[in-house]
Order: sequence, then structure tokens, then C-alpha cells
Amino acid sequence: NINNGGLLDATAATSTFKTGTQLGQYFVVAGTGTLKRNVASTATLFPIGTSSTSYSPVTLTNTGTADNFSVTLKNTFTNTPPTPTQVVNKQWTITEQGTGAIATASFGWATADHASAFNPANSVAVMNYVGSAWVNYALSGALTGTGTVTDPYIAACAKNFTTFGNFGVTNGTGLPVSFASISAVKSVIGTDVSWSIATEVNTDKYVVEKSTDSRSFSAIGAVTATNAGKYSFADLSVNNGTSFYRIKAIDKDGTFQYSTVVSINSTNATASVQVYPNPVNNGNLNVQLSNLNKGNYSISVYNTIGQIIYTKNIVCNNLNTVLSIALPTSVKAGTYNLKITDGTTSITKTISVQ
Repeated sequence: NINNGGLLDATAATSTFKTGTQLGQYFVVAGTGTLKRNVASTATLFPIGTSSTSYSPVTLTNTGTADNFSVTLKNTFTNTPPTPTQVVNKQWTITEQGTGAIATASFGWATADHASAFNPANSVAVMNYVGSAWVNYALSGALTGTGTVTDPYIAACAKNFTTFGNFGVTNGTGLPVSFASISAVKSVIGTDVSWSIATEVNTDKYVVEKSTDSRSFSAIGAVTATNAGKYSFADLSVNNGTSFYRIKAIDKDGTFQYSTVVSINSTNATASVQVYPNPVNNGNLNVQLSNLNKGNYSISVYNTIGQIIYTKNIVCNNLNTVLSIALPTSVKAGTYNLKITDGTTSITKTISVQ
């Protein structure tokens, strides 16, 4: 047992806890009794309960900076939930020792812990006390378990938490943002980050964050939420090596959640177009394409009022390609723009025709 005021520091443990229900092996905590463990990217179990018949485990997975976490548990709430009869009568208090963690959490309980009107067959959300109010967060999947001590209900929250505090489980719905997908793809001039949303209600904006080490992320831009369902952002800064991206969805009330992290490997070699000879003589010119991704492109030449005087579609199968172009004999001497595009991004060069 971990009695009131007691602390079990398992941060130096060399072995992992088995599932707490094996032979009823879990820690019964009382009052401010605390279990402390180090949490990194591997799911870490806190096998705790308030009695021999009430097992209420917590599992944390931290994709941010590894840190020590302390968890306490009690059967009452420090701040009354909005619907106190529709909750699980458990409050988990999670405290990070330092900063920098980005953690998901799952919470377990038994049927005997249900308040009078709580129904696990209805919508279930994890709630976290933020500022001066309880905020509901959606689950990452369906509720699991049967509600017994050996097979407790488990609610896994979809949110990536960077701050912690008091948690609970309630009937209700979570934050109205659900990411369907996110991708990062090389373009002609950088990286295109795209994401799609399955549900989107009261979302204010999406902040694109980037990292070179998968831990320290910085905002590189933002896109206003428009209920379009699909969004994209062009990162024109190419790093040598692997870049990591994630999307921070910010609700109109200031709450937020993160997408999963995607990565892409790039080099510092950027796409370029060279035209020679320039000025162009006799309407014949060469276009050298360097460091272009494989794909379909169009090359067009425009006059100064935007009229197309030449266009050609090409398939680029090599990073470096030289194309020979013969302009129409009707082209007069003057200044023109040559543009190559893959439909998403483009490169433009100015040429002179003699």
C-alpha cells in the first residue's frame, strides 16, 4: 500500500511492472499517496487503485522529453464536474517533474466506480481541469474492458498533453477536432505539408510546427480554419537531413491538440532552372532542370501581358534534365517569362529574345 503522504519512487526501477491485474498485484493508494515513474516513448503503467476491489490504472506514453511523473488517486473531485452524476468517481492527479513532455494518457476503472447516471455504453470522454473549468477530450478509440478488477474499462485519450493536473472520465463528447491524416511531401521548391480533418467544429486555426530532432518543435506558419476539411502549407526552408512536422489545432476557446508527427528526409540541394543562351538567338534555347522531383511538369513561356506563346508538358524521370525548346517563328524580340510548374509550386525565369 501507499499510505497518505507516502511516495513510492520507481524511477530507478530496472524492471517493468506487469499488468496490475495479474494476481491482483497493484498498489492501493490512500490520500496523497503517490506512485512516481519515469515516462518516455514506451507506454508506462501506473498500477494503482483505492481498494482491493477498485483498480484504476493509468498508462502514459511520452513522445516529448523523457521525464518523471507522479500520480495520485482519490474517489472524489477537487472541483465539482459539470455533470457529477455522469462521471466515474475517480480523480487522477498527474504531475510532471520537469517540462517538455508530450504525453497521451489512458485511464481505467471498475463498474463499481460509476456515478449513478454514468453509462459506459454512451459517449465517453476524458476530462482535464484546465484553468477554472473541466474540459472534455475525445478518446482515440472505443472504450475497452468489461469493468471488472481483472478487466477494467480503459479510456484512451486522443489528446497529446503538455500540461497535466487533475483528470477524470465522464459521459460526453470531446474536443471537436479529429485528424484524419497528415503528410509531408517534397515539392519543386520545398516541402508541402497537408492534413485532413474528420470533424471540425469551433476550430480557430492550425499551426504548423517543425523540428529537426523530433523533440523541440517551433511554429513555422498558421492556416485559418475554414471547415474545408483539407489544408496544406508550403515550407520553403529545406533542411539537410530529416525534418519532422506536426499540426497544432487551436480551438476558439484556446484549448488545443496535436496531430501525429510525420517526417521527411531532404537535402539542401534546391530545385533550380537555368536557361541558355540568354539572350535567346534564333528562337532556340536550352532549359536545364536541376534537383527536381520525379513527376509531371508543364513548361510555358509568357509575354509581358501574360499571354502564353509556348507550352509543353513533360515527364521528369531524372533529378537533372536538359530540354531543347524551339520558340514559334512568330515570337518577336523582347522580354518573356518562362515558368515550370508541377501544378502546386512553380519556378519562373526571365528570358530575352533577340
